[in-house]
Parts: sequence; structure tokens; C-alpha cells
Amino acid sequence: MEKLLLDVCCGPDATHALEHFGQVYEVSLLFSGSNIHPPEEFALRLEQVKKVAGRWGVRLHVSEYDPRAWLRFVKGLENEPEGGARCARCFEFRLGLLAARARDLDIPNISTTLTVSPKKDAALVNRLGKEIAERAGIRWVEAVLRKQGGFNRSLELSRELGLYRQDYCGCRFSLSSQ
Repeated sequence: MEKLLLDVCCGPDATHALEHFGQVYEVSLLFSGSNIHPPEEFALRLEQVKKVAGRWGVRLHVSEYDPRAWLRFVKGLENEPEGGARCARCFEFRLGLLAARARDLDIPNISTTLTVSPKKDAALVNRLGKEIAERAGIRWVEAVLRKQGGFNRSLELSRELGLYRQDYCGCRFSLSSQ
């Protein structure tokens, strides 16, 4: 099986994504949550991702938690509405880290769990992912994971595993818009 490095934002979204991609690829996970606020939320989400990685028996890589780097990357977009330009920039940040780590690990394919959520623009995520992967000389594996009951499957698996399901994307700006 070819290898795939999967960007993971949380344990619940990783569940269905591992079922989906695991049929075709040898999947490893990358948790890069520098956008997540506060640090306690980052730690909680990381624990949930570890739980999922253990359940599926996949390797988990964790990027350095560096909220300052993320804040610099989205600077000037703090007042954007949820789903706007700040989110697109955040996707670029995450997928850029993913592509760089995949190259370091010599993994030829990348994708993300972001398209499980009905709140994320899957077309935008896939377009950005493809552009970033091409620049890195690797392959983007396009998917809209919420389709064909994918989001509901993630809910079901989350309940079975007793996973914490957050109610905001993770960044300080989405938290304050609650």
C-alpha cells in the first residue's frame, strides 16, 4: 500500500477519515494544532487524537504547538467572519505544515480530515491542498469526507469511542464568536 499523511484537526474527524483512507493507503496522522486556543483545548484534542490513533493502530506525528506562528500567519484577518478569509489562511498554514512533514518523512500522498465537517468549504480545502502539494512535489488525495454519510459516521464512531466533540473550530476567534 502507498503511504498517506493525513492532517488531523481532532479525534472525531479522524475516525471516519481513517476508515475511508485506510482502505487504500497506509495512513499516518499529523496533528498540527497551533491554531487551537487555549492550550488546554489543544491538549484535550491531542489526547483524543492519540486515542483514535491507538484504536486504528496508526502512527501519529505531532507538530510543535506554536500559536504565535499561527497568529502571525493570519495577522490582519482577526475580524473576519467564521468561514471567511482567516479560515482559508488557516487551511494554508495547516496544509503547508502537512506537506513539509510529508516530504521530511518521504510520504508521497497527503490529505486532511477538514472535509468531514459540514462547516468547512471542501472545495476550497481541496484546491488549496492540491496547490500546496504540487509545490512540494507530492500528491494531494482529494476527498469530501462528509459525503455519503461520512459526517454521521464520524458522530457514530465518536460516540462508540467516547470521544470529546468540541463545539468550535479551535481558534481564539471562533471561540469568541460563540
